[in-house]
Amino acid sequence: MRHPNAVAVLDDGEEPDGTAFLVMELLEGRSLAKLLGERGALTVCEVVAAALSILEVLAAAHDNGVVHRDVKPGNIFATVDGRFKLLDFGVAQVADLASGVVTQTGGTLGTPAFMAPEQAAGRLSEVDALTDIWAVGATMFQLLTNRLVHQASSRNGMIVAAATVSAPPIRSLAPNVPIQVAHVIERALAFERCERWPNARAMHLALRTAYREPTQVAFVEPLDPETVPEQRPTSAGDKKQVQRARFKPWQPLLIIAPLLLGVLALLGPRGRTPSAKGTPPASALVTRPVTIFAATSSVAAQVSSAKVLDTIAPTKTPPKVESKVTPGALSVARRASGNKPASVPLTPPTDDDLLDRRK
Repeated sequence: MRHPNAVAVLDDGEEPDGTAFLVMELLEGRSLAKLLGERGALTVCEVVAAALSILEVLAAAHDNGVVHRDVKPGNIFATVDGRFKLLDFGVAQVADLASGVVTQTGGTLGTPAFMAPEQAAGRLSEVDALTDIWAVGATMFQLLTNRLVHQASSRNGMIVAAATVSAPPIRSLAPNVPIQVAHVIERALAFERCERWPNARAMHLALRTAYREPTQVAFVEPLDPETVPEQRPTSAGDKKQVQRARFKPWQPLLIIAPLLLGVLALLGPRGRTPSAKGTPPASALVTRPVTIFAATSSVAAQVSSAKVLDTIAPTKTPPKVESKVTPGALSVARRASGNKPASVPLTPPTDDDLLDRRK
């Protein structure tokens, strides 16, 4: 029986002493039993994804007359790429579909916590596909609640409970489980065989209908230090090839482009706008007062300019500085200078200049 969700058997053989063996594919990941022990109860999405995968492989097995008889979290393997594999068909029961003869190994086989009532009671003639359906429900029950369907202190007590006691409602232990999903699980765990899902495909369809959210999950496991690939030393020639492979012709543009954008930003409209004719640029304006002296014999007209803020836009004309010289002082200055307009120096006169003017 081959299926993508079943562990692949690559070869088989027999030892000289008569011991049979199987060669199976190597899987990377961990079982759901180990994951349950590390994290506790899984999410509804994870449990539904695992159940859908297991029901698919069980449907294929049942079509070929194979009953697994030991479905449990320990036999469901979650790979690192998000797939689920059903392991260990070692206690499987094979039926001859043509003659209806069931091949049995004798005794009660399986794990007591995941045995259906007929399996725990030893009624091997009734062990069929419905027994695996019950085990899938018990597996989902444990993964969602982190406890078994039946609680007992010994293996025999577990078998007796499985053969005589019905499963409790799952929402009494895990209220977060949606009602539709809980209905699918509780029908799979029905004590009477006739009340369970008729086959794996019917349960698969009901579960997919009850839970319509995406069920693609991945259980990523960190690499063990012993499995990390060994770093091979590279030669000088290999290093040059690696450097040539890493170099891209367009890579220098990543450095030049920001520099050009920075230069263009400095030479943009703000930097290229010329100042008005006869008006100093805003950067030349200062916030200190400017004093203008008029040379007269007895009056020195002093004019203070208004403070100019540094935040004036360069496109605006700075405010004009108006001289507040009185008419009397202006006439005195004109008589002292021969009726000529007095020159207005931008720097204050020295004491010697003022003394000469007074003389």
